[in-house]
Amino acid sequence: MTRKITFISFYFAPLGRADGVNRSYLARYLADLGWDINVVCSENSRGLLRNYQQDPSLLEVLGPRVRRHPVAYSFRGGLPELMHIARLKADPFAHWVKDATDRALDLAEGVVYAVVPPVSNAAVAVAVARKRGLPLVLDFRDNVAGLSREWVTDASAIMASTDWSRREMLELYRVAPDTPSLTYFNGFPDPPEASVHNEAPRSGIIYAGLMNWEQHPFVVADLVEAVRRKAPALKPPMSVDFYGPPNYYTRLAWHGRIKKVANLHGYIPFNEIRRRFQSAQFGLATLVADSKNYCVPSKVFQYIAAGLPIIASSKQGALQELVESSGIGLHAPPARIHTLAPKLIELLAEPESMSAMRARVMAARNRFSLRSQVAMVSTLLERIAGPEHAIQS
Repeated sequence: MTRKITFISFYFAPLGRADGVNRSYLARYLADLGWDINVVCSENSRGLLRNYQQDPSLLEVLGPRVRRHPVAYSFRGGLPELMHIARLKADPFAHWVKDATDRALDLAEGVVYAVVPPVSNAAVAVAVARKRGLPLVLDFRDNVAGLSREWVTDASAIMASTDWSRREMLELYRVAPDTPSLTYFNGFPDPPEASVHNEAPRSGIIYAGLMNWEQHPFVVADLVEAVRRKAPALKPPMSVDFYGPPNYYTRLAWHGRIKKVANLHGYIPFNEIRRRFQSAQFGLATLVADSKNYCVPSKVFQYIAAGLPIIASSKQGALQELVESSGIGLHAPPARIHTLAPKLIELLAEPESMSAMRARVMAARNRFSLRSQVAMVSTLLERIAGPEHAIQS
């Protein structure tokens, strides 16, 4: 077996958004398990609507066994993004595919591993695996309906970020039952040593990550107002700190009630936001779009790493299932998030109840660490890394 991976990931270090952070640590932890990894990624990514905030410290994560091979990203205005949002185009980065494929063909070895979305990652990986006769892995970090069914059924293995997502993708593409598949959560990287035992005084709610209409985190204003109304003597008053890049959502939605109960900060580097978690009592995760029922946002695992109980608001789906089944937080649908106020006040008023919930969060940490998730990924890759699993060209 050849312990080599050709990793196709448009988003990668030093891109600071969750996609870049998660893919960078995935590659590093696979390297720590003995895999040699070549990564074909985008260089100088930028766009009209998407956030491409850079975090150069992520480059220090990679180590010597992870080699970046950046491909220049040719920005052509906002039209591809707008067409993608209007569902007229499956992939806003299609013009990246040819150059990325040419680069990947020059260095392809071992398993060809594509993270989806974007669709362009799969397009590159399928072309390379077919031309070089190598095993193909498709890793669905989000549900994507725009792939060719043949691409998916050609894959030697399928991975997904939640059980909900894996079931939906296997069913959508009618994947053969004997195709190896795996759920591995986005998890969290090794936390800084100071964050593991830090017991500094905590207050309020923190939200860290992208803010958009699919998540609509400002819905938490309903809850915070209800807490302030029912517990006016609470000191300091309940409030929320939002950390993330400014965008159309933050410009349009930052008004009215949310401004009265929250603070809006900009983007800060990944290691800095992990330190900010130490001053909060709760982490916030919201999903209002029906299309995201399968999803557990990456920020949830960062909160778990910091020992933060989670205030979650979504419709029935993977986020609700994770929070309620593990007892690591409170959950309510977006339209009823205010109904969590009595439970939240009870936690704040009863140190024993808060300590018990935090203990459950800490007990869940080993399960959701990215290293434990990557160990499962490595085991599956070992199963399909031989030539007998290669795509026939």
